[in-house]
Amino acid sequence: MTNKSGNPRPYFKFYPSDWLSHPETRALNLEEKGAFIELLANMWKREDGRLKDDSKFISRLLNVHVNKWRRLREELVDNQCVIRESGGYLYSQRLTKELKTYREISESRSLASQKRWEG
Repeated sequence: MTNKSGNPRPYFKFYPSDWLSHPETRALNLEEKGAFIELLANMWKREDGRLKDDSKFISRLLNVHVNKWRRLREELVDNQCVIRESGGYLYSQRLTKELKTYREISESRSLASQKRWEG
């Protein structure tokens, strides 16, 4: 997904100390952690930072059988709540916050650039 200027968002911030010390992510097994990171990367690519809460869609994104996704979803969404559900979409509170910060920085840089060119 691209931003308003047509450029893809190249990265999202990842805080290793937060990842390693957060009780919810610490409780995830390796497979669940991998699915979580894959979901975050796919959310980051979308303009609104959310994924449709559709088992077939998500299982295709993760390249797993739909039953495997349902088991992963139970842990990621229902038990540990590292991924949230609202209005038929999945999202991450932390990623939503990072996306908002990214947009604000991008917008301020764009405005500063316009001012420089306008004289």
